[in-house]
Amino acid sequence: MKDSSIFELSNGLQCAFQQNRSTVAHIAVAIKAGSRDELAHQQGLAHFIEHNLFKGTSKRKAYHILSRLDDVGGELNAYTTKEETIIHASFLKGDVRRALDLVADVVANSIFPVKELEKEKDVQIIVVGNGSKRYWLEEKLLDLENIWFYNPVAYSELSDLLCSADLHILFQKVNVIDTVMPSKILAMMASEKPSLITGSLKSEVAKVLIESKGGKFFETNNTQDVLRFVYELKSDKTLI
Repeated sequence: MKDSSIFELSNGLQCAFQQNRSTVAHIAVAIKAGSRDELAHQQGLAHFIEHNLFKGTSKRKAYHILSRLDDVGGELNAYTTKEETIIHASFLKGDVRRALDLVADVVANSIFPVKELEKEKDVQIIVVGNGSKRYWLEEKLLDLENIWFYNPVAYSELSDLLCSADLHILFQKVNVIDTVMPSKILAMMASEKPSLITGSLKSEVAKVLIESKGGKFFETNNTQDVLRFVYELKSDKTLI
């Protein structure tokens, strides 16, 4: 890789550096621990920890963590995969020291306040898309907490996003009769999290999902059944 280097610090930390001419810089810390490392009684723990990394450190409150880069046009975020937990930041290159200090603080000094942990003990639902069903669902679920709505993401980002949810919801077009399982649906099923898909019962997706018990399939017009299923899962504490 051009203008890049890989080295190890005296404490054993593996580092990779790549130089570019952009005015924007990026930092990421990858911790080799994810959902695959959880024991049976720890399911969801990796994602739970990742969600609470930004709730406070020994020298910063949650607000100061979130605003530290946001105030200068930067971004701090994290996600969990089966193999890793990633904390990453993007910022103007002049703010590199600010970003390094913040990421190091979050990784090394998070205190996981009990009050904030209690708030996170809830099923997390992520809805991706910008079609009419998204806005219908957003309106119907106004009374529920810990639900986030995202615009469509690039396929390369899909697996990371799926690992960050306890429930996956996909609304297919009514006239879709798939002969091949779309990769996004296979990714939903492979995540081993509850999946809810709507569409045509004549589709290959419906057949595979029902026979494999890999999720719940509803006819597109069964909107009330969809809502009931979401509310049931939202109250299922075994998902947390």
